[in-house]
Amino acid sequence: MKTKKLSKRLGAIITMSCLSVVAVALGAGLGFYLHGMTAKQGDHTAVVTGNNDELLNTYGAVISDDESVDFTKLVDTNVFTCSDIANISLMLMKKKTNYMTQGKGYAKGGPVIQQIRDTVIRDGDDYMEESISASSMVKTASRTFQGKDKKDDKGYVDVYDGVPVDGDVEKASYEKKSTRYKPDAYFKKYGRTLDTPIIYIISDSTVNPSATTESGDPATSLTKTKDGYTLELELAANGSTTNYQVQMIAISNLSSIDFSFVHLTFYLDSKLQLIATESHEKYTVTLKVLPVPTTTEGRLTTKYFCEGGYTIPELETPITYWGD
Repeated sequence: MKTKKLSKRLGAIITMSCLSVVAVALGAGLGFYLHGMTAKQGDHTAVVTGNNDELLNTYGAVISDDESVDFTKLVDTNVFTCSDIANISLMLMKKKTNYMTQGKGYAKGGPVIQQIRDTVIRDGDDYMEESISASSMVKTASRTFQGKDKKDDKGYVDVYDGVPVDGDVEKASYEKKSTRYKPDAYFKKYGRTLDTPIIYIISDSTVNPSATTESGDPATSLTKTKDGYTLELELAANGSTTNYQVQMIAISNLSSIDFSFVHLTFYLDSKLQLIATESHEKYTVTLKVLPVPTTTEGRLTTKYFCEGGYTIPELETPITYWGD
């Protein structure tokens, strides 16, 4: 009887610890690996998706020549690849100086479902990200501010830890004292900065072109819709997540991470501007202190708002999330 109780308790501790990792990581994935043991932080090399001026210039020339161009035909004729379409949409988003993105989703580890919310706001050179996650076992929150110090014009990233208010996944209270990083130090630790469009690495080498998918989602493709396009991307599970791995290591005590699948869906308008994205991922992690593998599956829907007028809120100012 004692053995069974201990086993259940250890199982709960493992699940809680792994969900603590997921609580922050999944929200930043859109806004999150190597097989077996994860790489040391010192070995991390920055690879940023959405940073290709030549590709963006080609897109500009295509649009200038024909504003009503059908991008599915350009993919079919190999003018662009599906990874090119993803990168173009992310670069178009990054060029905007005022926007807000909001993600809502969940992660399931064992019997526990972890609710997740994430908001990123850009106003000129200033950025803010809020990540909140809550379940019966794990409750965590953070607000991160990125900008330049007015005294010396040097970049900074301030991280404030917090907790959801009364378990509310859309409202949190934060500590008054922050941890400050230089942007390069923050990137080295977390695998991204707030101006990085996405934490996944999307390229021709990380997109799986197979007609069958591990995720069960549609195969990699670009489809024309009434309002624009739907882009499906089945990514190489461990090749697309190197930066994501760095973030998970930074906020946890893991000995290994292994992804089963990563699938992204982009909803785009007729000119490839981002409307929304969905991420679907599954992975197994092992903690150093409790070496029992735990599998987690998560989904996140992120919407992109670019109408303008978005300002960085104060630390304790609540953020309103879009309704279902």
